[in-house]
Amino acid sequence: EAIQQVGGQVHALTSNWKLLQADVEAILQSAPAEMRKELTEVRDAIRYADPMSRPEVAPQEQELVMGIGQLKELVKANKADEAKTVCTTLQNVIKDRANRLKALK
Repeated sequence: EAIQQVGGQVHALTSNWKLLQADVEAILQSAPAEMRKELTEVRDAIRYADPMSRPEVAPQEQELVMGIGQLKELVKANKADEAKTVCTTLQNVIKDRANRLKALK
């Protein structure tokens, strides 16, 4: 019973991260070739980041959600330069989140 309880807590803390990864993967599938390199880097940064969430990194995670939404619109509008800028920003946010999580351990 305790294992199931902990498993439920872990699922709740990681499910949003998995959704972010799925969103970026969907954007990558529909992106033109000139945007794929940067999108792949964002996808990989999310894939290899710590999926556990904590209240202390909620602002960074919210920034990621908003940035991915913006990225989706930019890819749809075929604005490669702006999309590349957002990809760089998202990678920096992911690094900041990772540093904060390390500091909290």
